[in-house]
Amino acid sequence: VPDEPDLQAQLAAGADIVIASGDKLLGGPQAGIMLGTHEAIAKVKQHPLARAVRIDKLRLNALEASVNAPSNAVEDALHLDPAEHLARTEALAQAVGGEVVEHPGRVGGGGAPEHPLPGYAVALDESLAPLLRQGRPAVLPRVHNGQCLIDVRCIPASDDEKLAAAILRAQERSK
Repeated sequence: VPDEPDLQAQLAAGADIVIASGDKLLGGPQAGIMLGTHEAIAKVKQHPLARAVRIDKLRLNALEASVNAPSNAVEDALHLDPAEHLARTEALAQAVGGEVVEHPGRVGGGGAPEHPLPGYAVALDESLAPLLRQGRPAVLPRVHNGQCLIDVRCIPASDDEKLAAAILRAQERSK
């Protein structure tokens, strides 16, 4: 994320401890991650609350898998190829009769909510939003300026056909 110092830079600048969120940083489990000097981490481990907030074995295994994965969902969504994003959006719009609009995505939550991610969405009639949310599978669109917006950024390309089918079902139910 632009203007956000990375963990290594903070440690190199002299921080004794830096913290990060496992789900936001790695797309893994919710977990607090601390990196720092041996002395600083040893002091933290001695605190009476350390045992109460330590990571359990299941989360630790999930965190290890996230660290060792060749990529993760967060990284993939942040570094999505713009041409691929547009092509997928155009294909979805054509399949469901929608319109392609520019749509800046967001990193979200506490990660970087004010940092826009340039991209595209399929604009549909706003009335489809509740039907999409209640469908199987549920599709969670964004309603903005009177439009129901579908952004494929966080949807695996392998699910594009399922997404189109869910939208077509919602459109059929709206008639």
